[in-house]
Amino acid sequence: YKIIKTLPKNIKFNTKKVDNVVIGFEAGWACRKPFDESILTLLKYLNKKNKSIKIVGNLKQKDSFSKYEDLRGQLTLKELIKVVSNADLVITADSGLFHIAQLLQKNTISLFGPVDPILRSYPNHKNLFMYRDDLECIGCSSKIDISRFDGKCPLIHNECMNFSNDFIKRFIKKCVDL
Repeated sequence: YKIIKTLPKNIKFNTKKVDNVVIGFEAGWACRKPFDESILTLLKYLNKKNKSIKIVGNLKQKDSFSKYEDLRGQLTLKELIKVVSNADLVITADSGLFHIAQLLQKNTISLFGPVDPILRSYPNHKNLFMYRDDLECIGCSSKIDISRFDGKCPLIHNECMNFSNDFIKRFIKKCVDL
């Protein structure tokens, strides 16, 4: 990875009191879902900081994320909005959760790949975009109709949603005071 980029420029969440974190990594298209390993790295880093971590999403599952406060498949939209409104930080893929967090003006870290984050930038909101700038295919959905590929990566690899442990740690350290 070349550098860590944030949009808008020079945002750093300077909240010394980030206690409640909501994480949602489901996305409408399979190619917009971050690799599980990337999410687990984020969770391990946050868990070391003794944060309250809530996992949200549509599908109830038993997996590596179930050991956290797992609210997947349990919340109505109204309940989800309440959970997000009580969060200090929301970490999400490019999904409905991202837009809810933005409308509530929550500190948000958004993991992007096939959609160019500039297309999703809300003016004056507290959002950081984590994305790989070392791939030529980044933002491919602005060039290719992903729906023709059933929401899967047109190049098969989906590397744009694979963030290394080091990249995630550097991003968090640079952009979020926990």
